[in-house]
Amino acid sequence: MGAPRQLRNAERRNYKRPLFEELPCLDARWLARKKLIPKDWSTRRYDFSFAIPPIAALTLTNSTAKILTSDGREQTVPIHWQHNGGIGHGSIRPMFVCQCGYGVG
Repeated sequence: MGAPRQLRNAERRNYKRPLFEELPCLDARWLARKKLIPKDWSTRRYDFSFAIPPIAALTLTNSTAKILTSDGREQTVPIHWQHNGGIGHGSIRPMFVCQCGYGVG
């Protein structure tokens, strides 16, 4: 039995797929460890083009992250502070909130 019609007529792409580790990402926990997210209600603006070329600028407040991409698009992502309890101590970690409502590190 031969290949289905869709596969026979499919356009072949000859390009190298990027590895997951090579894709640019932004980690809320890394931003908090480097103390880039303000704990008060101030606003901080950073130029991230040297570290992550697709991100031209990053504006952080205690509750939001505004990402300006190098092609001019702007995206606002809410930040949720997750409380992690423990015996005798507890910690608090930032998480980006996805459009579906779930937290993403």
